[in-house]
Amino acid sequence: MNLVYSGVKIEAKSKILWHLILFILLFLPTPASSKTTECELAKQYVAKGKTYADSTYYHKAIDLCPGYIRPYELLGNWYRKKSDFKKAIELFSKAADLGSTNHKLYYLLADLHFNSNNYTKAIYHLNKSFNIKKGYLKALELRRKLDQVSDVKGPIIELFEPSAVGLNRVAHFYKSLGFRGQVKDQSKIVSLTIGQIQVPFNDNGHFLIDIPLQKGLNTVGIECRDEIGNSTNLEVNLHKAENISDTKKTQITIKKT
Repeated sequence: MNLVYSGVKIEAKSKILWHLILFILLFLPTPASSKTTECELAKQYVAKGKTYADSTYYHKAIDLCPGYIRPYELLGNWYRKKSDFKKAIELFSKAADLGSTNHKLYYLLADLHFNSNNYTKAIYHLNKSFNIKKGYLKALELRRKLDQVSDVKGPIIELFEPSAVGLNRVAHFYKSLGFRGQVKDQSKIVSLTIGQIQVPFNDNGHFLIDIPLQKGLNTVGIECRDEIGNSTNLEVNLHKAENISDTKKTQITIKKT
């Protein structure tokens, strides 16, 4: 009788233990599901932070889910508006390290570095912003500012023709002389004039134009100007021969003025 009772008791305990194990498996969170729950809660904190403009919620969201990018962006922007630029850079940089694809984030990072005179980092983050969205107007304006502070030299004028080495004489029957070359600059080139004639150039800066010559000495000025106001000037001097004997004095000189 005692054996039967003991058997029933053991069986009852086994059932209780089995139900307890089943309850643990079904209802108690595993580490993975707990993490998921924490990140979902972090999203709720982010929403509250935006609703109540309270940075405390962003801090809580980061503590709960350190890999969640959005609270770093929002908290960084909160510090930026409070003029704590060092903290803003730190949080924006963390969001960038986590793989943010927010073009505005990289623009703001670039702008903060620009205002700290760290132009190298400003250019780096600005390029990342453009890689995500090319036409963001604020980023385009910042690029113009960067060009202005980093571009202090006039455009480069490469004159292929005429050449002081390759062409020493201009025959008396030439009525014009071809000018061919290329202009380059860090900033946008806005104008190119040769002999007071506005000269068109293509997207790569190549140009070609014939400039009329007068009898005797000809001085042809070349000016190229960028959008910032930097300019480069060259002067081409040549003597147009009136007869064959005059060709001996038609040496071409090109100098920077």
